[in-house]
Amino acid sequence: IQPSSRRQPRKTHLSDETWQLVCHKKLLFKQMRALKKTRSFTILQILFGAWRQPLSDAAAHEWIKLNDHAVAVTMNMLRKTTNQVTAAIRREDAAYYTALAQQAANTYTVEGLTALWRRIKAVLPKNRMRHSVQKFDIHADLLGHFEALEAGTTRSPEEVHHRCVDRNIAAIQQQPAVTIVDLAELPSLAETEELCLRQKPHKAPGPDGLSSNLCKYGAVALSPHLHGLMLKAFLTAVEPCRHKGGYLVPIWKQKGPQNKAESYRGILLSESYSKVYHAWLRKRLLPTMLQRRALGQLGGLPSQQTVSGIQILRVHGRLGRAKRISTAVVF
Repeated sequence: IQPSSRRQPRKTHLSDETWQLVCHKKLLFKQMRALKKTRSFTILQILFGAWRQPLSDAAAHEWIKLNDHAVAVTMNMLRKTTNQVTAAIRREDAAYYTALAQQAANTYTVEGLTALWRRIKAVLPKNRMRHSVQKFDIHADLLGHFEALEAGTTRSPEEVHHRCVDRNIAAIQQQPAVTIVDLAELPSLAETEELCLRQKPHKAPGPDGLSSNLCKYGAVALSPHLHGLMLKAFLTAVEPCRHKGGYLVPIWKQKGPQNKAESYRGILLSESYSKVYHAWLRKRLLPTMLQRRALGQLGGLPSQQTVSGIQILRVHGRLGRAKRISTAVVF
């Protein structure tokens, strides 16, 4: 099932009146092209007809006169409409980028340089193209594609919840009873509030439907309640089922047909409050991970980017080819 392809303006800030002018200009341009094509085709018909049978050319001269008049009228209207479209687009571009500059100045003052670049990057053509992808009815194909990528199995939400609860109950029954806990190991209210303030704003919500802005800008009011939940999860070594996953959303990779599941990659949209708890866990486990890290390990470590992994894999492959030995990489 393919949706109807309705044309929309490339510049999303254009008003309806300007877009109607653009559509009218496109219509006049097509009309001009059709008039010229019809003129050439009709003249060829007249020539071939004259070769077959001599006839009077009065009708042909009259038609060419009418065609030239239609071309002149259409060209005049096209020139006027083009000037109107140019003036309207320039006027709206000036207003849009003036507002963007003011918004960027406010963003830089409040959120810093990283947020300023995120704001500017959102209007670049390459980034805008990501939001103009058509939606195709390939839900079943996407499920199979992500099952193969993640080595998983599709289950209903109710079954996932029951399995998680049963696993948590079994883990609580098997864990040893701890009666003494060092206070330094417990999450503090100040750490919880700090992690809430570090949440990135304007992020897509997870299963709870709550934006990350609520967690960031309401950190003072929310952190006491979230701190109690983190204490309970830490002391019982069990976290809520909603913190263990989220929505897997497909994103087109900018290559390959859009109606094929292989052209998409997935990102997980999790809840903001689960991100706070997981960030605190990583913060506590990071010193131990740095001491026990494996050679070539990149995941979960600071200052490690995808480019580092790509360069390591290239060097690994080149060394193997130079020594003429078989190589393999395990993810």
